[in-house]
Amino acid sequence: MTEPRQEMPPARVLVVDNEKSMRTAVRALLIEAGYAAETAEDAKTAGAKLSSGTYDVVVSDIVLSSVSGIALLQRIRATAPDVQVIMMTGEPTVDTAAGAVRAGASDYLAKPVTKKVLLHAVTNALRVKRLDDERRRLADENRAYQVDLERRVHERTRELEEALGSWLPSWIRHGKRFIGRALCMSEPLRKALEYGFCSEMPPSIFRDAEVGSLHAKSFALHGGGVYVSPDTPVS
Repeated sequence: MTEPRQEMPPARVLVVDNEKSMRTAVRALLIEAGYAAETAEDAKTAGAKLSSGTYDVVVSDIVLSSVSGIALLQRIRATAPDVQVIMMTGEPTVDTAAGAVRAGASDYLAKPVTKKVLLHAVTNALRVKRLDDERRRLADENRAYQVDLERRVHERTRELEEALGSWLPSWIRHGKRFIGRALCMSEPLRKALEYGFCSEMPPSIFRDAEVGSLHAKSFALHGGGVYVSPDTPVS
């Protein structure tokens, strides 16, 4: 049975403007479009609301009563970089537009703002925010995966080291004894193995090899080991 699809909560938008009529009108347009919109009359009030709540987009006038909108934008970029900020002004100039963009504004609107322009800017800002949120989420998941992978590799390495630590010495001891007693080798190969592959084997093992009656038809060294053909007679 398919689970019912959960609807995402409406995006939260904070409107900052020292003109009550302007911030009220912008808020009404946003609520009508389905957003959860709140207002603040100055940068101080906006800062308090941003500290106590979570917002997706801030729509702010550049000219505020005490602290400018650009200063508020810079503060938001420093404390809440995931929040998208749209700047508005009644006196648009190239300098103010350039200053807003340099400070990190996602858009720059000239008053009076129409409903179409406002909603288009908010929609674009939310699209950018969702992409940024997804990028951060994937980055966090990747870091968590790397940490978990390193932990598992470390644990597995430790388990292998413990297993080899108890098994390898016995294998080396019995393997050398088998090689020494099973092979009747030529003097050059005997010395090569004695001082190379079997450098730790006592000379007595090679003397013991002469006691046996193994007649090897063929043998060759492969990767540091000794190969004996399957039809080698052993008596």
